[in-house]
Amino acid sequence: MSHGNRLSGLELEVLTWELVKRNMTIEFISDWMELKEDLHNSTALIIALPTISYSREEVEDVRRFVEDSGILIFFYDPAGEYSKTPESIMMINSIANVFRIAFASGYLYNEEQYYGIYRNIYVTEFAESPLTKNTSSLVFFTATYIRSDRDGIAWPPENTYSSQSEKPGRYPVITFSRNNGTVIAIGDITFLTEPYCYLEDNYKLITSLADYIASSKQLRS
Repeated sequence: MSHGNRLSGLELEVLTWELVKRNMTIEFISDWMELKEDLHNSTALIIALPTISYSREEVEDVRRFVEDSGILIFFYDPAGEYSKTPESIMMINSIANVFRIAFASGYLYNEEQYYGIYRNIYVTEFAESPLTKNTSSLVFFTATYIRSDRDGIAWPPENTYSSQSEKPGRYPVITFSRNNGTVIAIGDITFLTEPYCYLEDNYKLITSLADYIASSKQLRS
């Protein structure tokens, strides 16, 4: 919460509970100096929907955390571009870009395969990873895609369009890279919340994310 994040905590309530069930302690921190001190004993850092850009010093703190085998997770929801904070994509990219990740402007849509309305897309193609094991279908809501030289692990059908380019393509909506540490980027937040988390395999993705964080804690202990 240290960068004016447009998050009440309710958006992460389901994920938080899954982490608590796995004996994890979760903190929502509004002061960067407090967060910096806690990073040394943390397993994962979640950055979601910031509205204030990250300084060079803050970026360096996070980079060191990842290099020390930490898990960095980015969540972004492009619905914010069409509400009160159109600059929010620049704010999250101010730190995501350092990890060679860029959340794209606009949203994805599909006029043939969708849930309810065309902006609620199905995600049906998956690469092998700890997050997508035994996953066959997700539903994302006004999601964006992620430009990255890291590994994409989830894509909607190729007849899915970007609202910016108005072209169909193979757009990754989740990326996962594991080197000294792990960097995960997900182009939707709504799938984490009730009742949307119960559609298709959305809840399986949440529990897989919680499992990965909990198992990494055991390795770091």
